[in-house]
Amino acid sequence: MVKQSGLQKLWQIVRQICAGANGQYAFEAYQAHQRDCHPERPALDRAEYEKCIRLKRYEGMSRCC
Repeated sequence: MVKQSGLQKLWQIVRQICAGANGQYAFEAYQAHQRDCHPERPALDRAEYEKCIRLKRYEGMSRCC
């Protein structure tokens, strides 16, 4: 096993945070779930998935201004 330097560990953490912040893990989890639990249904591509998430997040949202 190759030992990582402190800088390599830091870079790995930064990449994981960025991947989580942009929804990468959520999309990968969706793909795995779709593949494992619903193989007969076609999975959404990334653009369709993100559109669906946005609609769910803001559906019925009311604003005061």
